[in-house]
Amino acid sequence: MTIFFYNFKRIFRRKRLTLVMFVLPIIIALAVRYVNMTYTNVKISVIDNDNTKVTQLLKKNLSNSFDVVPIENNDIEDSLSIGSCQYVLVINKGFSKAIEEDKNPSTTAYFDKNSNVHTIVTHNVNDFIEELLYFEKKGKLNYEEIIKTSSSINYVDLEKKEISDSRVAINFLLMLMLITSINFSEILLVDKEEKGDLRSFAAPIRISSYMFQCILNLFLLSEAQVSILLIFLAIIYKSTIIAYLPLLFIMLSFFSLLSVSISIFFNTISSKTKRSGLYNSIAIIPMCMLGGCFWDISIMPASLQYFSQFIPISWTVNGVLKILYYRQGFMGIGINLIISLLFSAVFFLLGIFTKKDIVK
Repeated sequence: MTIFFYNFKRIFRRKRLTLVMFVLPIIIALAVRYVNMTYTNVKISVIDNDNTKVTQLLKKNLSNSFDVVPIENNDIEDSLSIGSCQYVLVINKGFSKAIEEDKNPSTTAYFDKNSNVHTIVTHNVNDFIEELLYFEKKGKLNYEEIIKTSSSINYVDLEKKEISDSRVAINFLLMLMLITSINFSEILLVDKEEKGDLRSFAAPIRISSYMFQCILNLFLLSEAQVSILLIFLAIIYKSTIIAYLPLLFIMLSFFSLLSVSISIFFNTISSKTKRSGLYNSIAIIPMCMLGGCFWDISIMPASLQYFSQFIPISWTVNGVLKILYYRQGFMGIGINLIISLLFSAVFFLLGIFTKKDIVK
């Protein structure tokens, strides 16, 4: 394991890059906690035909993210056509009663099909309804108490925001892991070939042994980033996120392996220049965009949604969504883990077996 320990010495000599690797996950966790992400430029209208405490709280929830403008029932078509609002939500009679009976409540939406705004608003409404039904099943949301006080709903709103913030932080971490893996793999693989390091290779070493130790270095560095972010999320959000930590760690550990395989593949096919790491890092941005790190895949056109299934990072993003939003267990994310592992195997095979024997 001589190469393994020597590689860490080489990496930690790059103090700025190492500092970025360890500090950025903390900055990400704090930034999403205190930065208010809203869609204030999106104008919507809500017509409340149920008019209960629950529907009032739903409207309040929407007003926190969107610009809610009042309209009447007979103004829906005109308001959409002239652009005074982009989405109209009609809360049908019996909405609150359905929540009480643990049924899916009835709503009607009107919107312009040529705009993707409706997917954002619908996702927000569905999230709120799912939270209500979830807490109703757990007995934490008593319908009679809702009528008297909004404390239960405030708790739902708070937990929902903390879950959403955690997901945003993890999505940005995925991009950071890819970028740092590419830069560190360049230090370990590309520099060795271009500059040479005779001291490390005074004795013969097989390429398989060298690559295994490099992969182990990169994997442990990625795991360190995962651990730092999850620890800080647990400190910030406490009980809200702690229950999800084991599954999140498993999902992100599989992505650590995937990010290492992608970095090795990228550095194998890239031109051996001093700026190869920069070019590879730039190539990561479109991958993260299509993979759902910056926005929900559901708001993209259908063709891009289909194409995103072939983007490796999208399966991790979807796995995190299943854990945090749909509260699925290990079996629920099994397909995400398997596909991430298959992508890793493909990139490792493409990267390692096309690598020149560096000891020659």
